[in-house]
Amino acid sequence: MQNGFRVGELHHVEPSLNSVTGPAGTTRLEPKVMQVLVCLAAQAGQVVPKERLMRTVWPDTFVGDDVLTRCISELRRVFGDDVKEPRFIQTIPKSGYRLIAGVSSNTAHDLAAPGRDAAKESIPAGAQATRRRLALILVGVVLLTGVAVGGWWIASTRRGPGAPPPQATVTQLTANPPDFLVTSAQISPDGTYLAYADPSGIQVRVNDTGETERIADTRGMDVYAWSGDGTRIRAAACDTAICTGWDLSLVGGTRRRSGAVWPVTDSVISTPDGSRLLR
Repeated sequence: MQNGFRVGELHHVEPSLNSVTGPAGTTRLEPKVMQVLVCLAAQAGQVVPKERLMRTVWPDTFVGDDVLTRCISELRRVFGDDVKEPRFIQTIPKSGYRLIAGVSSNTAHDLAAPGRDAAKESIPAGAQATRRRLALILVGVVLLTGVAVGGWWIASTRRGPGAPPPQATVTQLTANPPDFLVTSAQISPDGTYLAYADPSGIQVRVNDTGETERIADTRGMDVYAWSGDGTRIRAAACDTAICTGWDLSLVGGTRRRSGAVWPVTDSVISTPDGSRLLR
């Protein structure tokens, strides 16, 4: 598994690089998230108990279920999976998780590559003609799809002047009572998570499922941004004069000072990639 493998037909996993490459491009994973994926892939199709995953990935550290839950949520985000109708990772209630997508070794795939040209030369003429017909059919399907999309676009732009514009929908993501108000909140760049602060500390909500976990020892902190890759929460701890920036890891709960410091009287906003603060 450490040499790389495929999950399904479209996702190429490189554990040594902590990367997953799929239709949406290459995504870098935190090392612990990758280790969870490797454990699941090594026993693809089988239920892997939560306890075994935590002993394997965090052998010398005590962690709670929330840490593993965040790893699974991150993997689902990378694979574009749905917790209610999973195609990759299935939750087995009160037990563990199961990788239900097919897993194949990259080695076999790569060894087959050098022989492709020779195999092509040996294809019979009838098979080649069949392939050409299939290619023409595929081109026809693509053209018909383009015509259909173009027709929809033209129809949508011809909406009468009196027709009402599309209405935005508002969804409430928190349910804090009036005496326990949310003091700050930020949605992750990909929309998967909501990080918000209230008097008890910083909470992280998985927007699709509603699962919410509190990050320990964050009471009094506020959320002001996310990192550009969506793996860290930018938080601020303020005293009477100075605010200090902190980076909180979404997985594992580790934290470090970000190096950002500003007067408590200043209002700051973060650049979209979370790399700079603007006053």
